Amino acid sequence: MWLVAAARMRMEFTLAAGHILGAAQLLIEWRGERVVYTGDIKLRPPLCGVEARPVPCDRLITECTFGLPVYHFLTREEARRGILSFARECLEDGIVPAFLAYPLGRGQEIVHVLCQAGIRTGVHGAIARYVPVYEAAGFACPGWELYDARNTAGKALVVAPGFSATLEARGPRYRVAYVSGWAALAVRGNHDRHLLVVGHWRPAVTIHDDAGAERKLPAFLSAPRITVLPAFSPFAGGVAYGRDLPPEIGPFVAGQRVEVVAVTGRSAVHVRTITYER
Repeated sequence: MWLVAAARMRMEFTLAAGHILGAAQLLIEWRGERVVYTGDIKLRPPLCGVEARPVPCDRLITECTFGLPVYHFLTREEARRGILSFARECLEDGIVPAFLAYPLGRGQEIVHVLCQAGIRTGVHGAIARYVPVYEAAGFACPGWELYDARNTAGKALVVAPGFSATLEARGPRYRVAYVSGWAALAVRGNHDRHLLVVGHWRPAVTIHDDAGAERKLPAFLSAPRITVLPAFSPFAGGVAYGRDLPPEIGPFVAGQRVEVVAVTGRSAVHVRTITYER
């Protein structure tokens, strides 16, 4: 779909980004220049949704959540096989397989894969609320059930990441798989299996007033050769940075001044300047 935003400017926002169902790239044409903006983008075929296509452009603005070489991702079929083999191995051993996944996107994809294979699936409410959206788009999830702690035997579970502590407290009859690109780091919890699919990294800052109240705000990290974009969606809480940069970003800005700029409403507020030293 093209929109005329101003004289001689055109914008197209129906170019698939492949990240989750409905994810899109934005193409802007202005004075003979083509600029493409996209958040998360996946160039491999997704488990659900439309495959992204590179858009010819003069300037590209994109996220680089997993730009480090440590991250190696599965193809669609490898991810599907990994999900199903983990679920079936657990069920054959009399153990409940539990998949930790983001409430929007990854969770529905796992539910779709499990249900299409005929595996009974209990779905956490945060993920279940969007399953009908995926089904309406043609990705059927036959027979899924809302998660019920009293009735988990013989089922696979798909739950939000914050639910892992609850499962671990219930003993060894649960086995947990963390489905995310962050699994490459293998540091988020004591999970039985890590499936590398996708994930997020979002800068934010926490500000305090004299009364002790605090508020977390999305923030830009800006250096001469790199800018890390925040997320403004309520689904992305953001990773709060203090006065140090995380090791995943630091090497790219060694010796540079990094400006931290928080966003509140329609205003941008400079918070601090950080210089990263190796």
